[in-house]
Order: sequence, then structure tokens, then C-alpha cells
Amino acid sequence: MSKYTTEVRFICEEAAGLDASVGYNDVNEVVQAAYPKIFDPTLVFFNEETKTRLLPKILLHYYQREIGYETVGLWKLKLNQKLREILPYYNQLYESETLVYDPLKNVDNFHDHSGQYQDNTKVDNIRDHTNTETRNLKTVDDGRSSFDRDEETTLRHSKTTTRGNDTTSHDITGNRELWNMFSDTPQGGIDGVSLAGGVDNSGTLADNAYLTNATHETEKPAATRDTAAYGNIVETYNADGDKKDLVHAEGWEKTDNTNTHTGTVADVARTTDDNKRNENGTDSYVNHEYGKIGVQTYQEMQMKWRETFLNIDMQIIDELGDLFMKVW
Repeated sequence: MSKYTTEVRFICEEAAGLDASVGYNDVNEVVQAAYPKIFDPTLVFFNEETKTRLLPKILLHYYQREIGYETVGLWKLKLNQKLREILPYYNQLYESETLVYDPLKNVDNFHDHSGQYQDNTKVDNIRDHTNTETRNLKTVDDGRSSFDRDEETTLRHSKTTTRGNDTTSHDITGNRELWNMFSDTPQGGIDGVSLAGGVDNSGTLADNAYLTNATHETEKPAATRDTAAYGNIVETYNADGDKKDLVHAEGWEKTDNTNTHTGTVADVARTTDDNKRNENGTDSYVNHEYGKIGVQTYQEMQMKWRETFLNIDMQIIDELGDLFMKVW
């Protein structure tokens, strides 16, 4: 029984057209009949289901509470005004509750790709090659020959002596004159031949006209000829006209051939690869990545998910508490 103003149940029973209070079993029917007459029909809710669920719940929550204003009309005014002010925010909360997701999965990615590609590429590969070689060629031919020979020859005695250094000796003791004359039809004398077959003295060429052939050799001393050719060659004639050859030969021959070539050989070349690539095609794929990534456990994820639970209806009801008396 209200003591200072009136209780919500009396307002609901009057709005439902009742003349007397009813018991518990009829309270829901009373509220369902009364709320369209207590709340302003212009109030905007997230959806109709929210409206038909929330408004009777408000009246049932404060059913036995006394209103905080002097008259029912003033209380209705404040009640509807308060709902207009707070419903825009709570309607968004209601909308956020409709989001559907798996709270134990933190990855749910879709990649849908469809496209075409065309690749016309020309590749020119140019490679320059330079090879440089430096040559330093030196050829030395060191050839040497030597000899040491003493040779002595005497024609008259034909004496030959060989020493360790290949020595031959031949002595001539006097003048020597040798004639070899031959005639198949002899008709001349020896005088013409002894005068050397010339025109001097009494000898004439005709004196020897019938000789087949003649050889005249003469050796005389005191004539010397020196020749230097890797040694000394001495020709000597004694008083009797004999020729005496004495050869003292000592010499050497050395050949040094040096061929030095220094230069640079450069090999410069260029290689060009002319490649052309044409590619045309399409590619299409769908990639779905779904699951849990990270070190957070499923229990931790579940605890965080529970923290998101909201009782939006009760939050609205609590915000209307100032419209009622604080005594009961």
C-alpha cells in the first residue's frame, strides 16, 4: 500500500481497465495490457522484439515501487523523456550483440583474388669480355765449341806424328820439283817442257805439241802465309824448296742467341642475348585462414569473452531508478 504517492501496479491496473487489484497470476496480463498506454509509441527501439520485451520488463521490475513524482502524468513525462535520451546508445549495444563470431578463434581471413596478367618482356643481356695476357719471352741459345790442334807436315818424308792434340808433322829439306809427263805419240823433246811450255828462251809451245798430259809440282822454302781462322795456319818453305806446313790451331766458337719479346695480347669480345618472353593468362583463387594464432590459451580467450557479456535490458532498467521513491 502506497504511503506517499502511488505504486506502479495501481497505474498498470487502471491502464488495463481494472477496478480492483488482482493477484500474482494475473500480473503479466495486466502489464501487457498497460504498457502501450504508459510508454510513448514514438520511442525508437533497435527492433520490435526489443520493444515488446523491454517495456513490460520495466513495469514488472518497478511494479510495487512508488513513483517519484507528485502526479502520474508528471511521472509518465519523465519516464518517456528518459528513454528517448538513453535509447540511441543502447540500441547500438543491442546491434553489437548481433555480431556472430567464434570467441576462441582470433584469425578469420578471406582472400579472394581474380584477375588477368600479361607479360611482354624483352631481355637484352650484353656481356663484354676482355682478356689481357702479358707475355715476356726470352730465349737464350748458348752454344760453344772449342778446339786445340798442333799440326806439322813435311811433304818429302811423309812423316806423321800424332800427339794428344791431333798433331801431324811433315818436313821438307830442300827444293823439290816434280814432273809427270805422258805422251801416247812422242815426237818432241824435254827442253820445251822444262821451260814451262811458254814462249821464253828457246822453248816453244810447239815443242810439246805431242804430249798427252803433263803435271809440274814445285816446292820452295822461305815463303810464309799466315791465316787467322780460329787459330794460326803457317805455311813455310825450307832452303831446298820443300814445303813445310805447321799449324798451330787453338780457338773456340760461341753463339749466344737471345730473343726477348714483351707485349700484351688483348681479347675483347661482346656477347648479346636477345630474349623475348610473352605470357598471358588469368589467375583466380580464394584463401581462407581460420583459427587461433598466438600464445594466448583458450582459457584466457574464454575469460575475455565472458567479460563482453552484457545485460542491456538491466542497464536500461537501472538508469530509470531515479524515477521512483527510494523507500520501500
